[in-house]
Amino acid sequence: MIAPYLLIPGEHGGEKISLDRGHAWKIGRNKDNAVVILDKLVSRYHAILQHTDDGEYHLMDMGSRNGSFVNGSRVSFPISLKDGDTISLGEYQLTFHRPEGAAQAAPPNAAKSGSDTKLLASSRKTSVLVVDVRDFTKLAQQIDPSLLSNLISTWFREGGQVMLEQGSWAQKYIGDALMAVWVHRHPDKEALEIWGILKACVELVNLTATLQTRFELPVSIRVGMGINTGHAIVGNTGSARFNDYTALGDTVNAAFRFESATKDIGMDMIIGQDTCRLCRRLSQHGDAQQYFVERTVDLKGYDRPSAVWATTFAKLKEFVQAPSCGRSGV
Repeated sequence: MIAPYLLIPGEHGGEKISLDRGHAWKIGRNKDNAVVILDKLVSRYHAILQHTDDGEYHLMDMGSRNGSFVNGSRVSFPISLKDGDTISLGEYQLTFHRPEGAAQAAPPNAAKSGSDTKLLASSRKTSVLVVDVRDFTKLAQQIDPSLLSNLISTWFREGGQVMLEQGSWAQKYIGDALMAVWVHRHPDKEALEIWGILKACVELVNLTATLQTRFELPVSIRVGMGINTGHAIVGNTGSARFNDYTALGDTVNAAFRFESATKDIGMDMIIGQDTCRLCRRLSQHGDAQQYFVERTVDLKGYDRPSAVWATTFAKLKEFVQAPSCGRSGV
């Protein structure tokens, strides 16, 4: 019996990647992916092909810059694959083949292997916060590496605790950036959860302000922030032995781009349209615009300018503490 497989185009009929062992295969430019595609338009970790317990195969985009496509349609949520489907990543077109009668059920021993990817993902309404240390490269050039390591590990540890106390579902640390994810399970509680996120942001700014004195640094530490609310794929993309809970998708990508765009417009924080709508629900008199101003920014990797809302940390603190911010009535 022929197992399902991916056909990667190339000389001599291309390369076949068998899909008869394991639960998931990461696809991307990085060499540790199960399927490596050396294309500059393909992200380091671009997509995941998942074999679920019901025997189906699904493709999920991992928040790639240029997107994943099945039969010409962009993948926003996990897409069930059928024999002959074309998967487009960058300039490559892979073909999924599932011969009749092949591998109708997930391999019985796959979940027992510590090296298999344990992908438990679903589409959920989320808010994603990205916090990045400004001028980190300059700071790294001015202080001892051991001091730098102690500084960043302290900031990650204490900052992560702040996020956890406000209900963050997961945190990831990427270089000198922190990403925190909140999953919104109840629509009537979303606005109050946004207030908790903004409160966590204020606490993190206050924490960051103490670092110069605590570590006797030559300069103060500054950060920029981006928050975006929308649907994302959330779950464990680690292994059976090592969990790695994260969020993937355009909502996450935009949050990173928002933080980066704060530098272009001279503001401390940018939030997306859906996040701003929830902020308006927090404000009894609808006066959130006193604290957030609408801007149009060009986001890297996006074809058209994006309308966002921006603020300074001073204004953010005012909003969180404002009497008109009717938290008890949300």
